[in-house]
Amino acid sequence: MSKKKKTPDNRLAVDYHHLGTLSDRQLIDAIIDDIHMIKEDYGVTFYSNARLLVWASNEFGDARTFTRNGGEQMRRLDSTHYRPACLDYDL
Repeated sequence: MSKKKKTPDNRLAVDYHHLGTLSDRQLIDAIIDDIHMIKEDYGVTFYSNARLLVWASNEFGDARTFTRNGGEQMRRLDSTHYRPACLDYDL
């Protein structure tokens, strides 16, 4: 018998599956709106270990895979967002 892992108290899952198939712009707008709501309603202004899981599809909702230019399938992508280390220190 396996023990069920307890969800940490500081984690929040935001679901978008009820919205159906979204364009990239619609998803970006939904995520930004929810981040603003979390800040305003719950006072959260910092996030640790944030993760975004996406299931890709075409405009009809048919599943598709993430592939690199050479045809290799991708399962993980590190963020290309750049945050200078100097912002971590009071200079």
